[in-house]
Amino acid sequence: MNEIAELYSYTEVPEFQINLKCFDELMSEHGFGRCWQSMRDERRRAVVLKLMDRLDLSRRDARMKAMRALLYIAQGCWAEVQSDEEQASWARTNVMLLYKCGVFSAFLELLYLEIENGTTASAALRKLAVSLADSTDLRVVLSVLYIMVEVMRVPDELDPCTQLRENFKAELMLPQDNGELVVVTLLGMVARFCSGATRTSP
Repeated sequence: MNEIAELYSYTEVPEFQINLKCFDELMSEHGFGRCWQSMRDERRRAVVLKLMDRLDLSRRDARMKAMRALLYIAQGCWAEVQSDEEQASWARTNVMLLYKCGVFSAFLELLYLEIENGTTASAALRKLAVSLADSTDLRVVLSVLYIMVEVMRVPDELDPCTQLRENFKAELMLPQDNGELVVVTLLGMVARFCSGATRTSP
């Protein structure tokens, strides 16, 4: 989990509480209860699917709230754990559930939408200084994708989801809807940022 710790050593630490707040509010709104660990597997799956439904909403604030709630789940629902080891264990369990529910594919679609979204980029180019707020949506999307990749790629001797990991690796090696591999798309984002073509990449 060292790579994930490095991710949160930069900009995302102050947003942990925001993710938790979004999760709590949506759980209350939909009547699920706020304790993730006490839920049964079917209940957790229902929560994830309900949150995914909100990813298609046209209102950015409503969509972002669901994205942050899913990020909190991918982070291992850290507010309920007592140790780093417990958090890592829940992160693995939750990521497996998220993948089974199609969250990785859904967030890839959100990533492509962010890449294609020229409104934010154009506005940022007109500004003298670009702040973290200019890349909030993209950072949340990348955080979910990054956590899922890091958790899924590391084998666990006690992990019963070996086939799930193999399916995930195979999916990464297939061209996406834009005809590119995911890694090619990500490298393209880095290249555009380094060339100054975009200033909103996190």
